[in-house]
Amino acid sequence: APRDAGPADSGGFGKKALSEAECKKAVKKFADFVAKDAHQAQTAIADLDSHPVYGQMLSQCQQEFSKKQYTCAMASRNRTGWEACVK
Repeated sequence: APRDAGPADSGGFGKKALSEAECKKAVKKFADFVAKDAHQAQTAIADLDSHPVYGQMLSQCQQEFSKKQYTCAMASRNRTGWEACVK
């Protein structure tokens, strides 16, 4: 019988996928760093989905980020550190 991998097993090669909420927190943290660097107002977490760049990052996060990358990104103190965590 064919094995039904299900949505949780699609593509991550054993990596534990992050939840949507975790990705929103991680992308929000990045968005806050970008806003701070540009001296602009922060993007609301509710607006991340509709933002052209952050919406794409949310999708990428859920497909590609590991728990280790998430933990590192959430502990980062600036945009450079955040980006280094998820590369």
